[in-house]
Amino acid sequence: MPLPQALRGISGRILLIPTLAIIALAALGAYTVVNANRTILEERQARARIATEGVVSIIEALEKKAAAGEMAQDQAQLLAADLVRGFRYDGSNYAVIHDLTGLTLASGQSRATEGKRNIDATDANGVHYAQDMLDRGRDGGGFSYYVWPPKPGALPSRKVTYSKMTGAWQWVVSSGIYLDDVDAAARDAALRTGGTVAALALLTLGLALWLSRGITGPLLRLTGVTNRLADGDLDVAVPGTGRKDEIGTLAQAVNVLRDRSAEAVSLRRRQEEMKAEAERERKAALARLADEFERGVKGVVDGIATAASQMTASTDTASTAAAQAEGQTTSAAAAAEQTSANVATVAAATEELSASISEIARQITQSSAIAADAVNEVGRTSTAMGELADSAARVGDIVALITGIAGQTNLLALNATIEAARAGEAGKGFAVVASEVKSLATQTARATEEIQAKVAEIQGMTGAAVNAIAAIGQTVHRMNEITSAIAAAVEEQGAATAEIAGNVQQAATGTRQVSGNVAAARQAVAETGAVAHTVHTAAGALSVEADRLRGQVHAFLSNIR
Repeated sequence: MPLPQALRGISGRILLIPTLAIIALAALGAYTVVNANRTILEERQARARIATEGVVSIIEALEKKAAAGEMAQDQAQLLAADLVRGFRYDGSNYAVIHDLTGLTLASGQSRATEGKRNIDATDANGVHYAQDMLDRGRDGGGFSYYVWPPKPGALPSRKVTYSKMTGAWQWVVSSGIYLDDVDAAARDAALRTGGTVAALALLTLGLALWLSRGITGPLLRLTGVTNRLADGDLDVAVPGTGRKDEIGTLAQAVNVLRDRSAEAVSLRRRQEEMKAEAERERKAALARLADEFERGVKGVVDGIATAASQMTASTDTASTAAAQAEGQTTSAAAAAEQTSANVATVAAATEELSASISEIARQITQSSAIAADAVNEVGRTSTAMGELADSAARVGDIVALITGIAGQTNLLALNATIEAARAGEAGKGFAVVASEVKSLATQTARATEEIQAKVAEIQGMTGAAVNAIAAIGQTVHRMNEITSAIAAAVEEQGAATAEIAGNVQQAATGTRQVSGNVAAARQAVAETGAVAHTVHTAAGALSVEADRLRGQVHAFLSNIR
């Protein structure tokens, strides 16, 4: 069962003790008053009974004398009545004799009531006191309670009467005592007890209030101190630490709590400062790592970008050279076709040799000029193809450089992954960028392998073109020698037409070979241009990837810093 709200506090519980004590004192006082009243009543009853029994003893003694013949019964009864009329105790208390019919035989209060039968009489409260006294007397003795005036004309007062019947004459002797003094004594006892209880109650309440204030006051002050400590006021003074009681112990505990709280706040501040210092050191370490990474990776990225730019420029040069070579081979093809036509003309001229020697000389001179032009064109084509071969070699060198850069990038990405693993949570973003860099390095390696394969193809095709052009040069040179021989033959005009025809047939065969070789060279040059375009596209993709890698590195460094 929960306590009432008023008893939940310390002061309420302290006041509960004197309250219970006051209630106990009040109950004890009431018991004392009741017990005192009962004691006084019993004392009055005892005195009434003693008086009644004394009168009964005297009457029974007279009865014995009358029965023994020592005196007449009438005389003995008159003597007994006179004794009762004159009997007094405790000042004004008296005795009364009734017979069993309720007739008053003798009365110590007033003889006016003698000779009257008042068995039906009642007191002011309606109690049939006369009948009750007779009944008590016949039953061997007993007390009757009623109210009766102490004297004629007075107010009725409480009275207790003891009645007892004699042996031989069967008289009922009654003697009573008024209880007004008993009531007064009870009132006095109640007043004295009430005053004592009230004084003790006031003293107890005062002492309880003093104790309550002496306990709750310091506790309330300590409560205020703890509230201020809870609000963070660690400079508050703790009262009562010098006391030698439990409150002093509690105050000392609060004082220790204040000191421990101050130490905790100081420790928390030191921890925050150490945390801030560790954060600054971590940021500085990340900044240093970012700078080192930037110096390492940025150089690699810039090298890749530079190599891509150089490759683009080289492929542009290769494309231009291939275009020029294609034009030159076209011219060579035209010259070869023209040579074939001239050889055909020479053949026709040999058939008509007899008709016009001068025309043959003119045609041979023209063939010599064309052959010289072809020789020149073949020389230029050979030079261009040599440059194309050099460009292909440079592209191979660039590809080797890119392969080395990709390997370095892959190694740096591996180192960055290891550093990111050491950095823990803070290096997750760094690990992602390192993985991206490694992926880009792998893609670059694959691209360089493809470029290297293409460059090898270009070199192979360029070598074939150079060989073909060399063959063309030899053929043109042979054609020049043939035309020289023809010129010599024409000058001699005495050589056999058959020999001239054979030489012309050889010239026709050579011109066909020259045409075929020139066509092959033209095709090789076209393929060289296509390869150069592929290399140019790969170089552009490599440049884009380098820019992307540079952006990823910049974003990673921005996140770290």
